[in-house]
Amino acid sequence: MPSLSHDTLPRVQPQIWSRIKLYGKNYLSWTGSRAMLVITEPELIKELLKNSERAFPKRTSRERKKEDDFVLKILGDGLVTSEGEKWAKKRKLANHAFHGETLKSMSPAVIASVETMLERWKLFEGKEIEVFGEFRLLTSEVISRIAFGSSYLDGEKIFDMLMKLSVITNRNMFKARLPVVR
Repeated sequence: MPSLSHDTLPRVQPQIWSRIKLYGKNYLSWTGSRAMLVITEPELIKELLKNSERAFPKRTSRERKKEDDFVLKILGDGLVTSEGEKWAKKRKLANHAFHGETLKSMSPAVIASVETMLERWKLFEGKEIEVFGEFRLLTSEVISRIAFGSSYLDGEKIFDMLMKLSVITNRNMFKARLPVVR
């Protein structure tokens, strides 16, 4: 980038930036057979996320499609898929995990994971590093240390299987499903 600025949208999301220039701050976009409303006005986003009138309810079991079954099998009966009283209990538990004191107690594990990554990077001195893969590995390492008390390498097979499962799910999520044609 020729100059440092906070205007990174043209570099980070060029497709969104070009559509904003063509159609305005809010526009309709299509991903396969699904329509997506893109909203970039902060006040409108806040209004939509308030959801005080339950304007965006979760799908009921009768409304779910076959591709949602894959997602439910991955996510289970957790915060994302539950509603009502059950959701409130799970939300309260999740909030506790992100409380300031809880996050402070996680910092040694995060520091240890970053130090491990930096030691590994010393082997690549003067060479290119695939940063996306390295940060994915760092995230997995931090989750392993915090949640399971072990390094990523101990649970590497599980993380690899989860990655493959999410790739398959994403691949199938946006396919057009016609009743007769598969």
